[in-house]
Amino acid sequence: MALWNKRRVSLADCATVWDSGTLLVCRNEQGRICFIHGSQGDYGVKIGDRHLAHHDQTLVSKGMYDIVNIVHWKKNGDNIDVDSVVPYDINTKASLAVFK
Repeated sequence: MALWNKRRVSLADCATVWDSGTLLVCRNEQGRICFIHGSQGDYGVKIGDRHLAHHDQTLVSKGMYDIVNIVHWKKNGDNIDVDSVVPYDINTKASLAVFK
Protein backbone atom coordinates (compact mmCIF):
# COMPACT_ATOMS: atom_id res chain seq x y z
CA MET A 1 0.00 0.00 0.00
CA ALA A 2 2.97 2.30 -0.58
CA LEU A 3 0.92 4.42 -2.98
CA TRP A 4 -2.16 4.76 -0.78
CA ASN A 5 -3.23 8.36 -0.16
CA LYS A 6 -0.45 9.89 -2.26
CA ARG A 7 -1.72 12.75 -4.39
CA ARG A 8 1.02 12.37 -7.01
CA VAL A 9 3.25 9.41 -7.87
CA SER A 10 5.88 8.53 -10.46
CA LEU A 11 6.50 5.36 -12.44
CA ALA A 12 9.47 4.79 -10.10
CA ASP A 13 6.97 4.86 -7.19
CA CYS A 14 4.76 2.31 -9.00
CA ALA A 15 7.78 0.01 -9.32
CA THR A 16 7.99 -0.16 -5.51
CA VAL A 17 4.59 -1.90 -5.54
CA TRP A 18 4.37 -3.79 -8.86
CA ASP A 19 6.95 -5.65 -10.99
CA SER A 20 5.61 -4.52 -14.36
CA GLY A 21 2.68 -2.81 -16.00
CA THR A 22 1.28 -0.36 -18.47
CA LEU A 23 0.94 3.31 -17.65
CA LEU A 24 -1.47 5.36 -19.73
CA VAL A 25 -0.38 8.99 -19.51
CA CYS A 26 -3.45 11.22 -19.87
CA ARG A 27 -4.23 14.92 -19.94
CA ASN A 28 -7.52 16.16 -18.54
CA GLU A 29 -9.54 19.12 -19.80
CA GLN A 30 -7.64 21.51 -17.53
CA GLY A 31 -4.32 20.34 -19.00
CA ARG A 32 -3.27 18.38 -15.92
CA ILE A 33 -1.32 15.15 -16.47
CA CYS A 34 -2.61 12.01 -14.76
CA PHE A 35 -1.76 8.30 -14.93
CA ILE A 36 -3.94 5.25 -15.32
CA HIS A 37 -2.03 2.07 -14.41
CA GLY A 38 -2.85 -1.48 -15.38
CA SER A 39 -1.14 -4.83 -15.18
CA GLN A 40 -0.59 -5.43 -18.88
CA GLY A 41 -1.40 -4.53 -22.44
CA ASP A 42 -2.45 -1.20 -23.86
CA TYR A 43 -6.19 -1.76 -23.34
CA GLY A 44 -6.93 -1.09 -27.01
CA VAL A 45 -6.14 2.62 -26.80
CA LYS A 46 -3.77 4.78 -28.80
CA ILE A 47 -2.28 8.23 -28.39
CA GLY A 48 -4.88 10.83 -29.28
CA ASP A 49 -7.84 8.77 -28.07
CA ARG A 50 -10.27 10.68 -25.85
CA HIS A 51 -12.29 9.02 -23.10
CA LEU A 52 -14.86 10.10 -20.56
CA ALA A 53 -13.48 9.24 -17.11
CA HIS A 54 -15.54 8.58 -14.01
CA HIS A 55 -14.91 7.44 -10.45
CA ASP A 56 -15.39 3.67 -10.29
CA GLN A 57 -17.29 3.71 -6.98
CA THR A 58 -19.28 6.94 -7.02
CA LEU A 59 -19.62 7.21 -10.82
CA VAL A 60 -18.90 10.95 -10.54
CA SER A 61 -17.67 12.26 -13.90
CA LYS A 62 -14.02 13.26 -14.04
CA GLY A 63 -14.39 14.78 -17.52
CA MET A 64 -12.64 13.94 -20.76
CA TYR A 65 -9.12 12.48 -20.71
CA ASP A 66 -6.81 12.45 -23.75
CA ILE A 67 -4.21 9.65 -24.04
CA VAL A 68 -0.83 11.38 -24.58
CA ASN A 69 1.54 8.43 -24.03
CA ILE A 70 1.51 4.67 -23.46
CA VAL A 71 4.34 3.35 -21.29
CA HIS A 72 5.04 -0.39 -20.87
CA TRP A 73 7.52 -1.04 -18.10
CA LYS A 74 9.17 -3.87 -16.18
CA LYS A 75 11.57 -4.05 -13.25
CA ASN A 76 14.97 -5.45 -14.19
CA GLY A 77 16.96 -5.81 -10.98
CA ASP A 78 17.50 -2.29 -9.64
CA ASN A 79 16.55 -0.75 -13.01
CA ILE A 80 13.23 -0.14 -14.75
CA ASP A 81 13.03 -1.04 -18.44
CA VAL A 82 10.69 1.35 -20.23
CA ASP A 83 9.14 1.00 -23.67
CA SER A 84 7.09 4.09 -24.46
CA VAL A 85 5.59 5.56 -27.60
CA VAL A 86 6.88 9.05 -26.67
CA PRO A 87 10.13 9.54 -24.68
CA TYR A 88 9.31 9.33 -20.98
CA ASP A 89 10.99 10.30 -17.69
CA ILE A 90 10.19 7.70 -14.99
CA ASN A 91 10.38 10.40 -12.29
CA THR A 92 7.48 12.46 -13.72
CA LYS A 93 4.78 12.72 -11.04
CA ALA A 94 1.01 12.82 -11.53
CA SER A 95 -2.19 11.63 -9.87
CA LEU A 96 -2.79 7.89 -10.27
CA ALA A 97 -5.83 5.74 -11.02
CA VAL A 98 -5.70 1.97 -11.37
CA PHE A 99 -7.54 -0.35 -13.77
CA LYS A 100 -9.48 -2.91 -11.73
